[in-house]
Amino acid sequence: STSKPLYDYAPGIEFENWSTYKLFDDSTYSYSDGTPIMNWDRQYKGRMTLRQALAQSRNIPALKAFQENKNSNILKFVKSVGLHPDEQNGIIHEAHSIGGYTGESPRDMAAAYAAFGNGGYYIKPYSYTKIIVNKTNEEIENKVSKTRVMSEETAYMMTSLLQSSAQYGLGNQYNIGGAIYGAKTGTSNFDSATIKRWGFGSDVVNDLWVDGVSPDYAISVWYGYINRTEENRKYVSTSFTVAHRTLFNAVAKGVFKNGSDWKKPDGVLEVKIISGSWPPILAGD
Repeated sequence: STSKPLYDYAPGIEFENWSTYKLFDDSTYSYSDGTPIMNWDRQYKGRMTLRQALAQSRNIPALKAFQENKNSNILKFVKSVGLHPDEQNGIIHEAHSIGGYTGESPRDMAAAYAAFGNGGYYIKPYSYTKIIVNKTNEEIENKVSKTRVMSEETAYMMTSLLQSSAQYGLGNQYNIGGAIYGAKTGTSNFDSATIKRWGFGSDVVNDLWVDGVSPDYAISVWYGYINRTEENRKYVSTSFTVAHRTLFNAVAKGVFKNGSDWKKPDGVLEVKIISGSWPPILAGD
């Protein structure tokens, strides 16, 4: 689900001029090939806003958002922030909408989320700024460049959405000394063949994620097991999912700064509307 901001909602804001109030219908639905898609709780909540859909990590609105975007725009966007979709003949399949593809490293996810915090600029990850040669004192600089990959308006709106997502998804682990930040949690599932072969229960998942961004830093936390064998079938249980959030909270407390915030660009218009109205109706006095 950490892919949802990148594959579904940011392209819609960037290319289709969506608002954070755009409505989606969270009801029974299927992929284009007829394969059913369900939410994590096997429930449906009906009409909800983009902000609610992302914060509550609903799969069906995510797929619908993916389908409403041009596939070529999604592909262009995610590749511009350093991601590695499973591309075939210039097309990416619909399961990307909920992260159902080969996947990414925490480093690359942190860099992608950083583009939201950087006001729409992507910076390729690097591990040093310069090297000083001991014998000669020669300095070899790592010339870091940044590339605009989305408008500052899109980046700002995504940081706003991710703040709502952080509050909902992190729960008791949200408060980090008053620091302002956005985040999205995620879960990677086992395929059905592995679940059947190893006899896993319904609460067993492959690994867990939290990707977060503040005005100064981006963090990606991956929580799981690298090596599994027939004798040592390690897994994570969704019955005890607090650990990855606790880990993220501990890291963020040492990194995120208090008092730092994003400045709203002039191109973003904020208004109050009547909740539930469609088309949106401006609220009166």
